[in-house]
Amino acid sequence: MAQTIGKIGVLVGVMLLCHTGYSVSQHLQFLRYNEDEFTSLPLDMVLEALLGVALAIWGASATKTFKEIRAVEDIACKSYESFFNRPNFMTFNHRGKKLFGMTN
Repeated sequence: MAQTIGKIGVLVGVMLLCHTGYSVSQHLQFLRYNEDEFTSLPLDMVLEALLGVALAIWGASATKTFKEIRAVEDIACKSYESFFNRPNFMTFNHRGKKLFGMTN
């Protein structure tokens, strides 16, 4: 239950930040259109951005899906040879068959 609330918090926080970015771009376009000078952002945009950041950080910390910074627990159960095992880079259909006269 807490994970879904956290995910919703992150989603709402990111949506608030996107809305703030859109509002800021509209505000700057309005200032350019009226040929006004930019002094600062309106207070509601600043507060909306701060609320979005706070909500996204709270939601990310509420999901509790973090791993340890030290990977000792993950590494302790693996052998040394398994660190260099990269099955994604193994290829068995290569030109070595033609090179060594294997015809299959």
